Amino acid sequence: MVRLLTTLQCDKFYEILRAKALRMTRDERGGKMSNVYPRGDRRGFDNYFMKKAAFTLVEVLIVIGVIGIVAAMTLPNMYTNFKKRQTVTGLQVAYSMFSQAIKQSVAENGEVGTWDFSVEKNVPEKYIVPYLAGTTKLKTGYNMRTLYQHGQTGYTYSDWSWNINTRPLYSTPKGMVFNYANANDGYPTLVVDVNGVKSPNIMGIDGFTLWIDKESSTLVLAGSKCSRNSILLKGGNCKYTTTRHCVRDSHWQYYRGGYCGAVIQKDGWKISDDYPWGNGGLTPVEK
Repeated sequence: MVRLLTTLQCDKFYEILRAKALRMTRDERGGKMSNVYPRGDRRGFDNYFMKKAAFTLVEVLIVIGVIGIVAAMTLPNMYTNFKKRQTVTGLQVAYSMFSQAIKQSVAENGEVGTWDFSVEKNVPEKYIVPYLAGTTKLKTGYNMRTLYQHGQTGYTYSDWSWNINTRPLYSTPKGMVFNYANANDGYPTLVVDVNGVKSPNIMGIDGFTLWIDKESSTLVLAGSKCSRNSILLKGGNCKYTTTRHCVRDSHWQYYRGGYCGAVIQKDGWKISDDYPWGNGGLTPVEK
């Protein structure tokens, strides 16, 4: 009913406007609308207003140009924000998934402090993989780069090696890749690539580390026991933050970027403005 009334009102307005225009003399119309049609015939009126409503080629090109400029200014930021949200979501999923696996393992194998860590490559096989249904071993390894400014491409992330001959790599049904290490910061450590073998394969961008905490028998993000400022080298001190800190600079370290996940968690599961995201990948030199 409302739609019918609206239609009738629009038609009524049109008829009033048309009647007024048709009563105008040629001079009053400025000679812009031809009188080739008899009074009362709406065709002349319609053709006139259809011509007035059309856009010129110049106007169309101007609009297209403006749209292009706006798109060029906004699309890069939109893409960067999308990639950041994607990274944070991947980290949250990994944190939840591995937390549940450790919880189930503790229920079956006892407190983490009682686990046998003597043979490193046996740890994931006994305590982690059985609690991640559908997880398989990768047949080939790949390089995980540290968070570094200048790109020492000759180095691999050998301390948390992605070489399957020293530490097996595992792929989860969610497309993530991880390995395990008895890291020298004192914590049994999982290194997770949240988007699998896909680039950029950089710690702090798509690679993150998780601690299996012996004290609480839970999974925590590596570096979570340190302050945010110490991880970002903005003040304060925490063990190993000088090597695992979340900063892009020219001081190369195997573990650079190892504690970046803790910064994301401390910031409320978001990538803040002072996070060393860079361009979200390798710098030109690194490429």
